Amino acid sequence: APDEPLQPRSTSTSPVHAIVHLQSWIERQPPNSWTLQVFTANSEAHLLNLTSSIGIPGDWAYYHIRQNGKDWYTLLYGSFSSRKAAMAASGKLKAKFGDVLPLNYARVHKSLGIDR
Repeated sequence: APDEPLQPRSTSTSPVHAIVHLQSWIERQPPNSWTLQVFTANSEAHLLNLTSSIGIPGDWAYYHIRQNGKDWYTLLYGSFSSRKAAMAASGKLKAKFGDVLPLNYARVHKSLGIDR
């Protein structure tokens, strides 16, 4: 996959502040840092349509896994030094996404089959 971040598609004239990184960005995150799992979908198109209306600046990324014969696309937010820092950032996501799940990147890397 190319290493360039995706700019979400926008149907409005307002500027888009969210940049959605690809899996290669996730792979480069330190295993001891933390992120927030925001959304999981079984359609990449559905996930990318969602990103077009995020309206929350920051580092967004998504990855794909195949589990039990099905494709899953997971949207992550941020790279934080601790679980506490990730949870502090979760407040700005709650209104749009509800509860989010803090994960350390070691767990994300493991789900991607990356052994560090």
